[in-house]
Amino acid sequence: MTNATELVADGKSVYLQRCVGCHGVDGSGIVGPDIRPDEVLEKYASAEAMEALVRDGLGEMPEFASKLSDDEIAAVVAYVRGGLG
Repeated sequence: MTNATELVADGKSVYLQRCVGCHGVDGSGIVGPDIRPDEVLEKYASAEAMEALVRDGLGEMPEFASKLSDDEIAAVVAYVRGGLG
């Protein structure tokens, strides 16, 4: 089982590979919306809701179910919800 520190580290790796181009290193948004914790936690109260968004996509957000495993999706959500760092 992965501990929380490893989960966030794995999430950072996924974020830097797959998300940074749209959301920026700090999550403030480039083409994608601001996903810094204050913004994203207001819109998505649960990790499960965020995981569904990443998995299924919505609007301009592409789906990642075909590109990331469930574990990678959970890790990147933990990284974002944990403050992007």
